[in-house]
Amino acid sequence: MINPAKMLKLKEHWQTFATNHPRFVSFMNAVASEPMEVGTIIEISVTKPDGSVKCTNIKVQPSDLEMLDALKSMKM
Repeated sequence: MINPAKMLKLKEHWQTFATNHPRFVSFMNAVASEPMEVGTIIEISVTKPDGSVKCTNIKVQPSDLEMLDALKSMKM
């Protein structure tokens, strides 16, 4: 069962994050505005202040679509 107090705190964190990073939120909204398709590549990279980079990606499979839709429905 989901703890309502934790969900409320998560919403507060999301609002702060969205205020601090509006371009990222706009990007995610643009991505979410179109249906996700099998075969889509989702890639993320993290660059630390020292310049080191870590990058990974996934190729969306049919089994991923339900989870991605669930995340999309949690939009705050």
